[in-house]
Amino acid sequence: MRIEFYLISAMEVLHFGPVARALARMGVDVVFVSHRGAANSLGPGLYDADAAEELIERMQLRFVPIPNPDADIAVTTNCTHVLRGYRKLRAKLNYGINLLRYSFSAARALFEGFDLYLVHGPFDLSIATRYVNPKRVAIIGYPRFDAWWSRPSDPALVRKKHGLAGSKPTILYLPTWEHRSSIDTFADSVFDLSERFEILIKPHHVTFWVEPERMEKLRSGPVKMLSPYALPEEAFALADIVISDIGSGALSEAIFLNKHTLCLATTEQVTKLLLPEIKREIPVCLAPEQLSQKVDEATALDPGSEGLQKLRRYMFDTSEGADAERAAKAIVEFTDTRRRMPWSSVRTGLRWRKQYLRYHGLRIARRYLLPKRNNRPSG
Repeated sequence: MRIEFYLISAMEVLHFGPVARALARMGVDVVFVSHRGAANSLGPGLYDADAAEELIERMQLRFVPIPNPDADIAVTTNCTHVLRGYRKLRAKLNYGINLLRYSFSAARALFEGFDLYLVHGPFDLSIATRYVNPKRVAIIGYPRFDAWWSRPSDPALVRKKHGLAGSKPTILYLPTWEHRSSIDTFADSVFDLSERFEILIKPHHVTFWVEPERMEKLRSGPVKMLSPYALPEEAFALADIVISDIGSGALSEAIFLNKHTLCLATTEQVTKLLLPEIKREIPVCLAPEQLSQKVDEATALDPGSEGLQKLRRYMFDTSEGADAERAAKAIVEFTDTRRRMPWSSVRTGLRWRKQYLRYHGLRIARRYLLPKRNNRPSG
């Protein structure tokens, strides 16, 4: 059995890595595809291949530069269009939890066209089954943080590794990118907390890659910068309090790891929350001048409270350390079952063509089917 994890960013190596290792232990032929000529969600030529391949080698895994169209199943975190070269099965592995509403067209693009959809828990399941057959959805927990539970980091050793010698409590600031980022509005207020706290910032890898103005802003403050590719379990081990944007998967990760958590948001974003319980269970800061007070509220937060743990279980149905094996078994069992079904590859191809025509059919029709104008002068 051949399984390929098709990369569109280096961060996906950390996301897919535990599952790839579990598959390798099962004797599966599993590789990452580091396709340097590919386009990621940002556009052509913006796949951070050097960082990705360095992470793959550090994890002692394998990668190939070109996808194998006959792989039994290809896996991505993006839409099916990135897997258009594959002839057989396609799977989507969710990359964290989005707590803001999708537009209908965006949701269709994210969910349709896959043979298998791997989600974190009941919350993701309830959204995915609006768009896909429940038989093609599997809950796998959150493999990315298996090491957090099975091999806990020693905070003292991690602090020493990253050069943190102070005695002040530590804030880990995890801003996201694009229009959802809090950097422009909240960065100065975060810097103002440096008298009371040691400030660590782990920028989003897209900010690091294509948002130089925001990176310059972050570096201008009294902070310690972490690499966007730092091991996620180490970054969270350093944090006494996590400050994250409402539009970032890091927010749900902080809740998953039972950290004191503060959410930065706009009023408009709060109205679009898919889980209104978030604002009841953790502090939400809507304005920079409120930040210091909200940090105090986050410090007093009890991550083990009944309400927060109920919310956590709804977002993540986890085995806390064995989710990678769970994901690997789901992929292998689904692939084995579908390979034994006649016409499975034909159905996969038809599903892909249906989705492709839905989004590109009008452009194709205009180009090839409509009569062409004759622009030559008469006479």
